[in-house]
Amino acid sequence: MKKKLFNNDWNVEEGVKDVFASMLGGSHPKSVTLPHDAMIEETRSADCPNANQTGYYPSKTYTYTKRFDAPKEWDNQQIFLEFEGVMSKALVYVNEEYVARHVYGYSQFYIDMKPYLNLGQENEIKVVSINNDKSSRWYSGSGIYRDVNLHVGGIVSIMPEHMRITTQDIEE
Repeated sequence: MKKKLFNNDWNVEEGVKDVFASMLGGSHPKSVTLPHDAMIEETRSADCPNANQTGYYPSKTYTYTKRFDAPKEWDNQQIFLEFEGVMSKALVYVNEEYVARHVYGYSQFYIDMKPYLNLGQENEIKVVSINNDKSSRWYSGSGIYRDVNLHVGGIVSIMPEHMRITTQDIEE
């Protein structure tokens, strides 16, 4: 599979962007390049429930969106997105369809986008990053704070980190 950084041209909004409606309280979209720490952009407060665990920055929920064209040539390909880190819980949608959830912000995860793509058209990825109060023992940040990679490969491909080689037997 070929791996390509997918960090450019994202938008972020505070709050949860409803899948079928507009914002339910929140802010206007801001253009960002990933990795992005949304927490560091918040206003610090001595009354923050996280206190010194997050440097007095509040933990919030953010919605990231990205629009991109999916070429028709992807018809006979496998298409995966790799998220290297979303703090701390992630909900992922492709073209308004729920695709995956990941509940540990320190580990990577993959999603299979192929069943949800509209080939030859514009598509949208939406990632809701939920970072609740008292979510970590130290400053973790919030949002998509590590790289996102696009993996495109043939129908017969090996996903990154899915191949294992072991030795069955060793003799002197």
